[in-house]
Amino acid sequence: MLRLVPLSDVPLSVATNAWNEGFSDYYVSIPMSPRAFASVKFGSEDVHPDRSFVAFAADREEPIGLLLNAIRSDGDGTIAWNAGTAVHPDERGTGVGPALLRKAIETYREAGVRTAYLEAFEQNERAIRLYRGFGYEPFDTLHGLEAADGLDFGPPADDPALRLSLRPPSVLEELRFAAEPPAWQTRWQSAKSGEALVASLSGVSAGYALFRRAASATTLLQYAVDPRLPEETARSVARELLRGVFAGADPESRRRVFAAPASQPFVHDVLAAAGFKESYRLTHMRLRLE
Repeated sequence: MLRLVPLSDVPLSVATNAWNEGFSDYYVSIPMSPRAFASVKFGSEDVHPDRSFVAFAADREEPIGLLLNAIRSDGDGTIAWNAGTAVHPDERGTGVGPALLRKAIETYREAGVRTAYLEAFEQNERAIRLYRGFGYEPFDTLHGLEAADGLDFGPPADDPALRLSLRPPSVLEELRFAAEPPAWQTRWQSAKSGEALVASLSGVSAGYALFRRAASATTLLQYAVDPRLPEETARSVARELLRGVFAGADPESRRRVFAAPASQPFVHDVLAAAGFKESYRLTHMRLRLE
């Protein structure tokens, strides 16, 4: 028999162990300490301990899986995000994953969630089939990119009307140029310690970049340009935003783009032309609960 226990009733060390065991053979290495788990999941991503669940077998004290749920309100109502579904490698195929997803969706309905989101590595076909079986549908592809060598931003834009200004991340609440919603971890609410670079043309907002800069890496989280602009103007704005984010970064540090949506195709052209190479792809999925 399977027991699903609210995360709020489980010691943090036990939950962290469930995470680390469940993702021990994942496509990327994402182990966490209890301190990092609490800081990232509860602090940045808004995971709800009382609406997330740890799975236990009836005859075992060690966890065999967990599912983390993050819930927020935005202009589209209450939204949720699957912040990680992990099942111990020895327990896969025994029904743990489906049981956790059923409980998650039940929790979303109780919380009045209108849309739930998740991402899965494109090659993780088994997980994508499972999510589809519960009603999730793909709507975008998210690209991870990294610059291995120097970046080429091209000549600076020769347009006195184009200005860049650093703003707090919350400014993105008023700027929605992207065709589809961004990945949860790249939303401004998940990056309050980051910076937003806003481009304007003659005083009118024309694009933005949300990024986080540290000693070891500069990471671009969101990057969008007003789709109403003529394409050449839009490309110029995109290049200047990219220059503003990365030109001052330590050339010895990593330069990364996290989960850039394919629904912004010309932005990818600009990133590729600057010298970024693809490192992974995620399938962005959503479940409508209205």
